Amino acid sequence: MPRVCLTAAQKEAAVIQDRHKRLTDGIKVHKVLHDLTWAQEAKRLGVDVRTLRKLLKGEPCRVSMLSMWRLLDTAGLTPGKEEKA
Repeated sequence: MPRVCLTAAQKEAAVIQDRHKRLTDGIKVHKVLHDLTWAQEAKRLGVDVRTLRKLLKGEPCRVSMLSMWRLLDTAGLTPGKEEKA
């Protein structure tokens, strides 16, 4: 398989895509483990169901810092944690 050189923008996009996948996977796993509806999960996170849907799809939306911390905690992600490239 040939080696591919990615640009800095492509590398950054790949990192962001990976973070988004880990966030959404974590939220989905939490929902299933605790047998919650999407409405219950959204309420627990402090966001509207439509906002949660946008987050899961990767669409732009605004959330409070408190909700963002809850989202990260739910997904099992630690902000500022060193990531292996």
